[in-house]
Amino acid sequence: MFSASAEAPTLPQELIHAVIGCVAASKDHPSLRQCALSHRCMLQESQRHLFAEIVLELPLWPSALDSRAGGSTVAQRLFEVLQRSTHLAAYIRGLNIVEHSHRRPASRRPLCYGFAGESVLSKIMPMLCNLVTLALVCAGGSRIPDAFVDSLTLPSLQRLSIYGARISPHVLNVLPSLRELRCSNVAWVASDSFTSRAPTRLMTGLQRLELCGVHLDTCKGMIKFFASEASCHLAHLVHLDVVELDIPYALLNALLRHCKDTLQYLHFYGLVNYLDPLNADLSILPVLRELNIVFMDPNHTHIYDAQWSFVFQWLKSVHPLRRLALRLCFDPTSDTLTRDAKEWKILDDLLGSSHKKFAQVDFYNDDCEEPVIERALPRARESLGSNLRLCVRKEPINFFPVYR
Repeated sequence: MFSASAEAPTLPQELIHAVIGCVAASKDHPSLRQCALSHRCMLQESQRHLFAEIVLELPLWPSALDSRAGGSTVAQRLFEVLQRSTHLAAYIRGLNIVEHSHRRPASRRPLCYGFAGESVLSKIMPMLCNLVTLALVCAGGSRIPDAFVDSLTLPSLQRLSIYGARISPHVLNVLPSLRELRCSNVAWVASDSFTSRAPTRLMTGLQRLELCGVHLDTCKGMIKFFASEASCHLAHLVHLDVVELDIPYALLNALLRHCKDTLQYLHFYGLVNYLDPLNADLSILPVLRELNIVFMDPNHTHIYDAQWSFVFQWLKSVHPLRRLALRLCFDPTSDTLTRDAKEWKILDDLLGSSHKKFAQVDFYNDDCEEPVIERALPRARESLGSNLRLCVRKEPINFFPVYR
């Protein structure tokens, strides 16, 4: 490692950048900081990697503030750094703003920080001219201030994730370049500050949307918003992930109708509204290419018993697919080939139909042995050959964890 007073290294600058890139790829931030301090020829490239993605923690209570920094928050210190070294803002391409709640001290007055108390965030965001990815993680359904939403007019921002927040839907009107949106337990709330003026730009290029919710009221609220008021936002949607939403299928079908001419990838994860007499109508999706169906938790009898009817209706109504991925849940204590013999026969006939409705089928399961699935689908194996892939102890390719 070069010292601060050493002469410039004789290595080509391209090679130095390659070495720093390898250090950055290994997520070795301490070594990157040492590189930045070693010599000025390594400073800029090291800073570019160090500031590429930032996690900004927002404490909810004063006791969580760093006393060594004079009581200032991380957000306030970041703003001061960006003011002193303005070139650093251009390096930030990913930003995660995370509220964290420590136990509220009994001796302190109830002063709340987080998104509500960090007005400096509205000053930081306009400085991030190259920001591509933004994640907003709230603790306990916090409200994201309208001033912060209004500061998100970033032409570079393409991916937005919102978790556990109460936020104005105006956020969709200030991001004209947004391509991917993930909403987990998001409550859309009205904002008086935006009702008097119409949005100057509408986000119409959204290509991927993930909706995830655990609380029933929040689930319905998210779906209602996208199924009714925001139809213009879904005009070019290509990929839809519906994760753990216990909602009426009438709402889901309304959402699907808004993107029926463009939707190519649909992922159902843990979606079973077993009390709803309706079902998701996949026949309205003529250009759908890939369908992922994931059922979990075999300990819930209603899911175990209901999954078959849901799968059969979806597979019968869907148009021919390039790829189908299935992950069913089974009771590991019983013989599924005996208990569900009739259901396996129906599934085998659907997958092995001579109409070749499914070009490729990936069957994922971690509750059954692979030979069991092989014996259950003889016609599908004969029809699809190597295009029927049986994968145990794996999740479907398009599955990704949800930040909670």
